[in-house]
Amino acid sequence: MIEGEAKFRDDDAYIPARTLGVLSDGDHINVTAGDGGARFLLISADSINEPIAWGGPFVMNTEQEVRQAFDDYRNGRF
Repeated sequence: MIEGEAKFRDDDAYIPARTLGVLSDGDHINVTAGDGGARFLLISADSINEPIAWGGPFVMNTEQEVRQAFDDYRNGRF
């Protein structure tokens, strides 16, 4: 959610600004914006069933790969 708040099912709570919501499988989506409106980014993809390691701007499969990405960035190898 970028700005405002919205809910994606009638029985869900509103997702506030600057929050990530993970939705379940489906082929359509219904969105109800809060009173002040909402701006959000919707991304859809097939799961690749790989581990996720996150650090700052880097998302890799392991913490070691994240550390290597930071090292590469600091040393001009990025």
